[in-house]
This record gives sequence, C-alpha cells and structure tokens, in this order.
Amino acid sequence: MQPNADQAAVLESIGRILQHHRDLPKQGRRSFYDPALDQALEAGGYYVVASEPSLGPITAALAIDAIARSPAVVECVASMLVAPELPGEVQRPIALVWDIDEAARFLPVAKTAIVLDGAEAVVVPVGSPPAALQSSLAYPYARLPQEADLRTGQRLSAEVTERVLARWRAGLAIEMGAAMAAATDFTVAYVTQRRQFGRPIGSFQAVQHRLAQAAVHAEGARWLGLEAAWTGDGGEAALAALYAQLHGPALVNDLHQFNGAIGVTLDHGLHYWTYRLVGLQSELGGVTGQGRAATSLAWA
Repeated sequence: MQPNADQAAVLESIGRILQHHRDLPKQGRRSFYDPALDQALEAGGYYVVASEPSLGPITAALAIDAIARSPAVVECVASMLVAPELPGEVQRPIALVWDIDEAARFLPVAKTAIVLDGAEAVVVPVGSPPAALQSSLAYPYARLPQEADLRTGQRLSAEVTERVLARWRAGLAIEMGAAMAAATDFTVAYVTQRRQFGRPIGSFQAVQHRLAQAAVHAEGARWLGLEAAWTGDGGEAALAALYAQLHGPALVNDLHQFNGAIGVTLDHGLHYWTYRLVGLQSELGGVTGQGRAATSLAWA
C-alpha cells in the first residue's frame, strides 16, 4: 500500500517532528514518556487526522506506526483511532482501563479514562490524575482510585463499545508491530558492529534466520493492524491483536539474546521497545492466547 499525496504529506511532517525526538536519553531510564513530543503532535493537529474525510482512520493508523517506532512513548492510539468513535469530544490524553482493579497505561497523564464495565464502556473525566506506579514497562501506569464512581461518566452502548474495542485492538497490534520493527532494526545495527569469534555476530546464519523471522512477524502485526484500522472490523482487529500477542514474546527473547548482557542494561536502549512490548502483551491478556484478543476473536 502506497500512501496518497495527503497521507504522504502528513507522514512526512510527523517524521520531521520525530526527528527531533529520536535520540535516546543520555542517562538510562526505564520509561521514556515524552510530553514535549506529545505537545508537538497535538499542536500540529495530528491526533485528529482520522476525522478529516480525505485522511480517515488509515492515515491515523499509519501515523501511529511511525510514532510508535520512536524510543519515546506518547498516547496516540486512543486519541487517533478510538476517540472518533466516541459521541462528542473528549479531552486527551486518554487511558483505556480494561479492569478497574488493574493498572492502566497513560492513566497518570490522562484527562479522560474509558473504563470497561461488562459489555459496555464508560467515559469518565479523570480530574486529578492518580499517582504513577513504579514500573519498568516503558509506559506511565496508575490505577483508578477505589472511590471512582462510574455513574458520573457517559455510558456507551454495547454497539459503540464494540467499535471502540475494535479500534483499540487494531491500534495495539500496530503499536506492537512498530515496537517489534524498531527493536529488530536496533538489534540488526548492533549485531552488524559487535564481533565475536573474529567476525560480526550478524554474519552467522542462525542469527540471520531469527532476525528475518522477527522482521516477518513485525510486518505481519503491522499489516494486520492496518487492515483492521481501515475496515473497522472487530474480527480482523481481534486477529491482528492475537497475532501480535502470540509472536511478541519470542521476538523479545531472541533480540535480548542477540544483544547479550548489555541488552538488559538501561544504557543500551533496547528496552525502550522490548519493555514496551511486555506492557502491550499484558494489556492484551498475556501470552497464553486466551486473553482479551483471543476472547474477542471468539465473539466475531
């Protein structure tokens, strides 16, 4: 798929913004939420591209793919793919709370939370964001206060909730595919330079085969996610999320093995994508294939 002229212009301008935020922090950090990048993207109006008739959700999906390859994280899936499905306007950043008892990504910086309550979701203004939890999974996490009252929010119908979840699962697949691709590219660069037994690690055929497999799985998650974002189909979104859910863990294990001991240090940088993949994996329900992605596939 080749972007049309309008889509290419959007992606080019987003690329210029990301160029200023591509460097890893000089001091190792477990997470890398970048409010400056978030503000730049919001100021440019990129979070609402899906609402433009000439652009639509596929442009938003392509933008998410570009943004999620950055070492920095920002809340983009909810704003770009999910928010257009909501009745009325909501303030961003937005956090999706799958379970009110679980920690949720971006909740410490969110102005709106979408909380699943059975077959329906409730849109709740966050007010004072809860304190961030200590986490190594790249994103800012928090839990909703126990006294949070869902009765004060806007309850969505089951039909709208399904559309919201379809967009969210498509976005998660795209995010995972982008992080998988970026981590693979980072590792390819490393094994090209790192030498062992008198030759670059990347020259060994076994390493090449597994890196090729990692690239295939990254592209698979990306294309399935883009297809689901384009169609809005719940079954395709579930399939995309399940594919990413099933192939993410092996990729993380392989890439850390190829980066060796330095791969688990905070100064190396690989963790900016692999820790993110662990967080997204958790959001989809784990690695068993019986989590949120697989369950929704059974509904389709």
